[in-house]
Amino acid sequence: MSIPDQSLKAFAANYPRENTVCLPPGAVARFEKGGISDVAVSPDENLIAIASRLGVWLYDAHTKDFVSLMAVEDTGLLSKVVFSPDGTRIVTGDWDGKITLWDLKTATALATYTHKGYINSITFSPNSKFIATGSRDATATLWNIETGAACFTITHQDSVSSTTFSPDGTLLATSSSDATATLWHIDTEEIRWTFTHEKHEESVTFDPEYVETFNRGGIGDIAFSPDGKYVATVGQRMDYCTALWDVETGEQLWCVTHEKPIETVAFSPDGTSMATYYEDDTVSVLRVADGILIPHTIHAEKWRTIKRPLSIDHDKDGWGRRVRFSPDGKHLAELKMGANSITLWDINTGKEIKELDEVRGRARTLVFSPEGDCLGLSCTPDPEYDTVELWDDEKRASFTHSGHVNTVAMAPDGMCLATGGADKTVKLWHVETQQCFHTLSGHIGGIVSLAFSPDGTLLVSAGGENWEIQTHADGTTYIFSVGDYLVGRTAKVWEVATGKNIATLEGSGVVRGIAFSPDGKHLATGMSETVTLWDTKTWHPIATLDTVNFESLAFSPDGSRLLIGGTWPEQRIQVWDIETRELIVELSGHKSDVESFAFSPNNSLLASGGFDGVIYLWDMIPYLRDG
Repeated sequence: MSIPDQSLKAFAANYPRENTVCLPPGAVARFEKGGISDVAVSPDENLIAIASRLGVWLYDAHTKDFVSLMAVEDTGLLSKVVFSPDGTRIVTGDWDGKITLWDLKTATALATYTHKGYINSITFSPNSKFIATGSRDATATLWNIETGAACFTITHQDSVSSTTFSPDGTLLATSSSDATATLWHIDTEEIRWTFTHEKHEESVTFDPEYVETFNRGGIGDIAFSPDGKYVATVGQRMDYCTALWDVETGEQLWCVTHEKPIETVAFSPDGTSMATYYEDDTVSVLRVADGILIPHTIHAEKWRTIKRPLSIDHDKDGWGRRVRFSPDGKHLAELKMGANSITLWDINTGKEIKELDEVRGRARTLVFSPEGDCLGLSCTPDPEYDTVELWDDEKRASFTHSGHVNTVAMAPDGMCLATGGADKTVKLWHVETQQCFHTLSGHIGGIVSLAFSPDGTLLVSAGGENWEIQTHADGTTYIFSVGDYLVGRTAKVWEVATGKNIATLEGSGVVRGIAFSPDGKHLATGMSETVTLWDTKTWHPIATLDTVNFESLAFSPDGSRLLIGGTWPEQRIQVWDIETRELIVELSGHKSDVESFAFSPNNSLLASGGFDGVIYLWDMIPYLRDG
């Protein structure tokens, strides 16, 4: 693809409007929307608000058409969105503990409230005078909307999972992962009742002198009946119970144990039955009088306060993104880390061409073959070994590494594959025969990064922390440090043909990223807040760059620039001049870790993929070309 300089900023004119609104300075387009973290429907049922890691997307509830994007600036990764009872405002909460009240018409921020941790819950009082918020900082706070002041704060022993008001607005209910729920008088700020579920705790022995206890239960959702006489509490994680409590006496009326995890509950409008919505999107209905299961054929849509089904073109996955341009520059490939799928986008139109989602295990990376085929690499975990699969429309090959696989890489010619494991070894495989021809040892920690040289003759590997992994019978995996907790601070250079270690590069910390320049003359290694440039003839360091807190790096196709991506809270993109070692520009827009880069073949576009589930296209012409 070749885009004339003068038309680059206009080339996305045919993109969907959602791809070009609220772009950060320097960006010319965006792919993906940051996933779905929460959904709210306006009181008049005309608008649907989706909180994503990017901001709040508003859709017409009847046509499903995109309306607007708001709450992008001055927010972190959003976790909650709620409409005010009159539908004129929304409130958002983010991972950093920030709650913001927005005017829906003008998209302006009206007030800000803060916790010290991730926001789990936001609720308006029936009279719209108060907001109740619950956070992972183990507190719930009642806020006066008019003054912006905190009326009082409730402290639990663990994360506050839910807050809700009684129908008459006199009581505030809070629930927590500490397996308790409390009822508070709003006027007197006094506690009325505390309801308790059975605790589900598990102790894990990491070594003879260290045992840790994990909370596997707690109370998730909490709801008042329409008449305010009852409160329902729902267990979370391994607590599959729903309990009904009498508000007047504080007594438990019944408790029902379910067979699978529960997400939320809702009372019927007449208060005679209660729907339990499970994490697998199924519903059961209980009779409020005695907790007996009622046979039903209803769909969740009938229960207005339960999760509302959406038929909106909005990707649900909001995890990290890996990006690559096709060799001809016409397509952008995206690996969705959370959904384990690959999407191909048309660069000229911004439209999705194809999605490959028949993948098992954990998606690791993606590559283009010399023929231009897009390939994914994923790992299927096992207590004793991981199987790495190479796939496109179907599985092409598999490689079994004895131990947990942390990272994989493919040689430029597609003939060789490298797997790096928690067992501190690197294995080299012939892709065609799927046979291991070298096992490379020498690191003191699990392998965390790999990179082949442009000609495929060399491989550089880096080892990190010395971790041990335990997988229990229920599938839960625990990772912990062992021994004297040695940390690898070296990158090793290997001859692929012989398996010989020809150089060891000493660093100041764990090498979490490696990249060769296109001509193979330079190697970049990323550690914490520095990136080191190495001469590949002598393997001596030639420069150390003081950078953002390091997450990712890549050279431009012409080798003149080095791109460095930061991790939260320094999630900026830095462009460095290789010759002068000077920082040219910083680009900001991602809400969290910048996990991946890809240049178009002619250098004009940069694609960046983030943990926020968003991909940006940046105009690189001002920074990569003279004049």
